[in-house]
Amino acid sequence: MKNRAFFFFGIEQNLLKIPFFVDFIAPTGVTLPTSLTSLEGEVVSTNNPTALFGRVDFNLDQNNTVNFQYTHSRFNGDNFVALDEGITLTDRANEIERTGRSNGFKASAVSVLTPELVNEFRIQVATDNRLEEANTAGPEIRIDGIGLPGSSNARIAGNNARPRIFNTLRTQVSDNVSWSVGEHRLKFGFDINVNRFEARRIPFGVGSYRFQSSGSTSALTNFINNIPRRLEQTILISPDLAQAKGEQREYSFFVQDKFKVTKDLTLNFGLRWEGLDNPNPPVGNPLYPVTQRIPDDWKQWQPRLGGAWDIFGNGNSVLRVSSGLYAARTPSTLFIRPFVENGVVSRFVRVDEVSGACRTSLTATNCALRRNPDGTTGSNFRVAFPNLLTSAQANLADPLRNRVFGFDPDFKNPRSFQASATLEQKIGEDFVLSVGFLRNSTWNLQRRLNRNLRPPTIDAVTGNPVLRLSQRAELTLQSTGFRSTNLRLILITTL
Repeated sequence: MKNRAFFFFGIEQNLLKIPFFVDFIAPTGVTLPTSLTSLEGEVVSTNNPTALFGRVDFNLDQNNTVNFQYTHSRFNGDNFVALDEGITLTDRANEIERTGRSNGFKASAVSVLTPELVNEFRIQVATDNRLEEANTAGPEIRIDGIGLPGSSNARIAGNNARPRIFNTLRTQVSDNVSWSVGEHRLKFGFDINVNRFEARRIPFGVGSYRFQSSGSTSALTNFINNIPRRLEQTILISPDLAQAKGEQREYSFFVQDKFKVTKDLTLNFGLRWEGLDNPNPPVGNPLYPVTQRIPDDWKQWQPRLGGAWDIFGNGNSVLRVSSGLYAARTPSTLFIRPFVENGVVSRFVRVDEVSGACRTSLTATNCALRRNPDGTTGSNFRVAFPNLLTSAQANLADPLRNRVFGFDPDFKNPRSFQASATLEQKIGEDFVLSVGFLRNSTWNLQRRLNRNLRPPTIDAVTGNPVLRLSQRAELTLQSTGFRSTNLRLILITTL
C-alpha cells in the first residue's frame, strides 16, 4: 500500500458557555410573586459543537483512483437562546434545548480512459437531524408590562414555537466526463439529488396565554389572580399529519467547452439544465387550491459565456469577462407550514375575554377562560387556564382568523444573472493591478405574501394608505414573483 493509499483524519471540539441574567420589571406598587422571582438570576447558555472528518485515497493503478470521505458533526446547546436583547433577558420561554446530528459519506472514482478522456463518478449520502425542545412543558405565558423597555412583555413557561423537528436524508449521484479534442476542452455530465425530509414546526401548537392590563388593573395583578385575557392555540385535527413528510427530486445535466481560439484568446461556453420535482401536501384544503399543490420547476435553463484575452500577447495585460444565468434551490423547510397549517390538518383558534368584568374581577361569572367562583361554567366558557383546548373544539376557529398557508401557482426557484469583467495589468516585475466590475440581478426570491389585504385607500388628511383585511381566512402564500435584488460592485486589488 506504500505510495498508493493516503489517509487524513481530524476532529474538533468547542465548548462555549455564555452567562446571562433574568430580571423582571415590576410595576410601581406591585410585588413580583414567587413564581417569577424564582426564575430570576444568572442562567448559563451552552453551545458545544463537535466535528469529525476522515478521508482515504487509493491509487488502484496508474489510471484509476478511488476516494472515500466521512464527516460527522454533533451539537448540544442547553438554554440555547439568541442574546439579541443583551445580557439581561425577560424571555425565559425562549430558553430551549437544541441538539443536532449530521453524517455524510462520499465515494468517488476517477478513471483515465484514454489520454484525452477522463471520467469521474461520485455518490454521496448525508443526514441532518435537528431537534429543539422547550425547557418547560405546557403553554407559553406572556405577561405585559414587566418586560424590558422595547419588548413590554415577558414570556415564561413553555415555548409556543417548539418543539421543532427537522430530519433530512439526501442522496446524490453524479457523473462528469472530460474530453480533450484539439483546441477544445469539453466537459459534460449529470447530477441527481433526492432529498427526503420529515419536519415539524407548529406555531402556537402548545398554546399561548396572554395577561394584559385592563383599566387600573395591571397585567401582573391579573397574572397573580389567574385572570388571562387571551388564549391562542393551533389545534391538531389530524395528529398523524403533524409532521410534514415528503421527497424533493432534483435532476440536472450540463455541457461546457473551453475553446482556445488563438494563443491569446480563450472562450468558455456552457449550458446547464435543472428540473425540480416537489412533493405535494397529503391533505389540502378544498376551499383553497393553493394548499393542494406545490408547483414543480422544469425550465431552469442556465447558459453561461466567458472569455480571457491577452491583449498584447505578452501576458502583461489580460482581460477576463464572464456572464451567466444561475438557479438556486428551494429549501424543504418552506414546505412545513403548507403541509400542516392549511385549515384541515390544523386550525388556529383565538379565545378572548370579551366581558370587562372577566378581565379584572375575581367574582366575575360566565367567563371564557376560567370557571365561575363556585366551580360551574357559563355558556361563554371554553377552557380554564392553564389547560388547553381539545381537538373537539376546533370548530371554535374563526374563519376570518384561521391561518392558511399555500404556494403560489406561479412559484419558481430563484434565478440570478451575473456578469463580470476584470482587467489585470502587470506593472514592473512584482506588482499586479486588478480592476473589476461585477453586476448581479436576482429575481423570484422566496417570500411570504399576505393575501388578505384589500387594495389600499388614501387617507384624505394624512395622505397615507389605509389597508383593510378582506373578509376571508388569513391566507398566506409562499411566493416568488414579487421580489428582486440588484448588485453592482467595482473591485480593485493589488498583488
